[in-house]
Amino acid sequence: MRFYGIRDFYENKELHQIKYMLMNKKQKKAYKRFVYSISFEKEKVKDMIWEYLNNDDESKERLTNEYNKRFGKMVNNEVS
Repeated sequence: MRFYGIRDFYENKELHQIKYMLMNKKQKKAYKRFVYSISFEKEKVKDMIWEYLNNDDESKERLTNEYNKRFGKMVNNEVS
C-alpha cells in the first residue's frame, strides 16, 4: 500500500483509507512515518493525507482542492 505523492494517493484514496483502518496500532505508526518521509511533498499535503486517513471531516475537501490545483488543468487538457 505504497504511494508516491498526492497524485498516487488521491487516485486510490478510498482503498488506502480502508487498508489503513484495518491496520493495527504498530502498523499505523509505521505508516505515519512513511507518509511523513515523502521528501518532495509539502508538510501541509502530508497533514491532509494523514487527516484523511484518520477520517477528519474536512480533509477530503482540502485534499480534493489541492489535487485539483495541481492536476486539474492537466486533467482538463488531457480530455480536450
